[in-house]
Order: sequence, then C-alpha cells, then structure tokens
Amino acid sequence: KPNFNNGLTYTVETVTDLNGTWSSQSSELELIRIASESADFDRYTYRLVEPVSSNANAFLRVTISE
Repeated sequence: KPNFNNGLTYTVETVTDLNGTWSSQSSELELIRIASESADFDRYTYRLVEPVSSNANAFLRVTISE
C-alpha cells in the first residue's frame, strides 16, 4: 500500500465460504505488522483473530475503492 494519500481506500475482508458474505469487521481481523517495502510503499500483514481449525477454510482479500 502506498504510504502517501492517493485517494484510495484499502479494506481487508475475510470469509470462511467463498459463496458467503465478505466481512471487514475488526473483531475478525488484526493487523500484526507494517513493513516498509520502499520509499513509497508499505506491506501490511493481517491475520484472523480466531485460529482456523484443521478442517475449516478461511480466505482474505483486499478491496480498493475511491
């Protein structure tokens, strides 16, 4: 993600079933690290708050909007 204001909003979302409804609730996701990639870009690392069991699925995506 750019570390300057480019007029875009970046939203991390999660879902456990790809046919389900994506959620961006902060109670489900946590930001664990921001690392500088270059002079203008940072890498954000997120994870689910609750662990995923061995027989379950979880998916994350980033939506970008103006």
